[in-house]
Amino acid sequence: MIPHLAQLLSASGAVVLAISAALGAGGFCGKMWSEFGGLRPAERLAMRFLGGCGLIGLLTFLIGQFYFSTPLIVAVFAGSAALNFRFPWRFDWRFSARADGAIWLLFGSCTLLVCVVSGFDRPVGDLGADEIAYHLLGPVTWLREQKIAPVAHESLTAFPATVEVLFAMVRGISNDRAPGVLGVVFFGALLLQVRGLAQKMGATERGANLAVALLATMPAVTATVDRCFVDAPFAAFSLAAARLAFDASRRRHIVLAGVFAGFAAGTKYLGLPLIVVTAGVLFFQRNNPAKNRACDAVAFLASAALAGCAWYFRNWIVLGNPIYPPPPALWNLLPTAAFPLDASLKMQAYVAERGQGLGRGVGDFFLLPFRLTYQTALFHGGGGIGLGPLAFAPIGMALAWWQRVARAFVVWSVLLALAWFFTDQEMRFLDAALAVGCVFAGLGCDAMFRRNAAASRALAAAALAISLLHGALITVQSRAERLLSVLSPSRASARWRANVPYREAFDFLNTRGEVEKVLVCNPGTPTYFLRKNYVMPRGRWGERSMAGVDSVAESVRILPGLGVSHVLDVNSFGGGFAWPESGAGKLVHASGNVRIYEVSGTSDAR
Repeated sequence: MIPHLAQLLSASGAVVLAISAALGAGGFCGKMWSEFGGLRPAERLAMRFLGGCGLIGLLTFLIGQFYFSTPLIVAVFAGSAALNFRFPWRFDWRFSARADGAIWLLFGSCTLLVCVVSGFDRPVGDLGADEIAYHLLGPVTWLREQKIAPVAHESLTAFPATVEVLFAMVRGISNDRAPGVLGVVFFGALLLQVRGLAQKMGATERGANLAVALLATMPAVTATVDRCFVDAPFAAFSLAAARLAFDASRRRHIVLAGVFAGFAAGTKYLGLPLIVVTAGVLFFQRNNPAKNRACDAVAFLASAALAGCAWYFRNWIVLGNPIYPPPPALWNLLPTAAFPLDASLKMQAYVAERGQGLGRGVGDFFLLPFRLTYQTALFHGGGGIGLGPLAFAPIGMALAWWQRVARAFVVWSVLLALAWFFTDQEMRFLDAALAVGCVFAGLGCDAMFRRNAAASRALAAAALAISLLHGALITVQSRAERLLSVLSPSRASARWRANVPYREAFDFLNTRGEVEKVLVCNPGTPTYFLRKNYVMPRGRWGERSMAGVDSVAESVRILPGLGVSHVLDVNSFGGGFAWPESGAGKLVHASGNVRIYEVSGTSDAR
């Protein structure tokens, strides 16, 4: 019980320090926040946190190309947190005391709390879980090797990873429970942004709180917020960029908006189309002369490029392609030996299969709101958006259409949805547009409640109750096992034993001092759980991670030069063992579909 509690407290402390550091680093833009009169206090605090996260992630990434360790993490966090004394902040906690307004905020807060608690659960699973496959594989490898660099056999660790750098930092000063909680903090910032944007659109306290409740209980968005995915942070950066750009009164506000868009591009490749869409809407939605609007768009694009280019230049210099792994069209322009064309084609086929959704015709697009509400199983990562957005968002859009900013956000969301519709129709990639939908849904629902007709109020109450209760039920039900694991050490231990593939083999390798470096034969092995240095001849997408070696059999001849002490061979999916019978080494561990060989020294292990 005590070690379990100590881990929870350690993770909590690391996340609190990260929040304090982000608020301190975000204080550099303090004067600009005060100039931007359209931001509510809570919204301003959320953007200060996001700006600080982006700055810390970028700074640490640049330093981490040469050195990355726990002392560096402590220095960056402590130095950034100290900036709170230089740039103090204040949060206005005064919310409406009216029950019909506060109850919705309370409802959303309770759902957020459920996500916070489940975020403390230790990550488990196989390569089917993206957090195990690459979101957390990069951070644990960076910490072990003391350098931020792509993992050779897992090309997805070369994705822009500003948020994963923060995951690595909180994990480096605590344990593997901290990154999930930090992910939920990003979602909390997104909720504050939604509340502030709703008020900007003219919503009452009740309408703004309704928007928060609708997003906090939307299964399509909440499904991954506590699992170390980066979709909620990406949506938060994206919404901040659009919010500042569309309501800017000075060019420096537009430059700041571009910085947030750059942070989004430093979080996911989807940030590239986001930058183009936001710049386009910025150009057409303003009433200035064309020359001034063009200058604004250029300023936005330039600052976005500056804030987001570091990851792309690193990939270009180190891996030979700014977007890595490269799609086939880009591969033909810039071939990469470590990621061959057949691997690129394989990944493209996978993305095409994942992003099928339900057609790409004109009729399919106009049916999208209905299908996202009632036919969510048709989309990967579904879970539904709830009844609220479909029922109330059109009403809210009609009410707010007279506002220039509201029209800009409607167009922005539609363009993001179009980009999503024609590329990869995976539900979580739509988070930013769904957040805006909740803003308008809160406006529309509040308008229905303010009508004199009892039938309208009753209908709105019924639709709202179905949406919120259904979303809250899914949120709790889908996390039941994880919640119990956090609250009960015995449940946590049982969950770890049941959900860590090849656990006994990892325990064997992790706990023995004679294990120095491991050759992992099978690319389907979740090496996130391996705490020793290792090499893998081929990655799961076909990456060639070892120069001159194209298979496990070929690695035998260069084994002495690799410094390998042990070989881990896994018979996954009945494909047989890869380590040749004639290969060097003594079998020191065998259990089920796992074999471990010692190839240097001696071992008494059984």
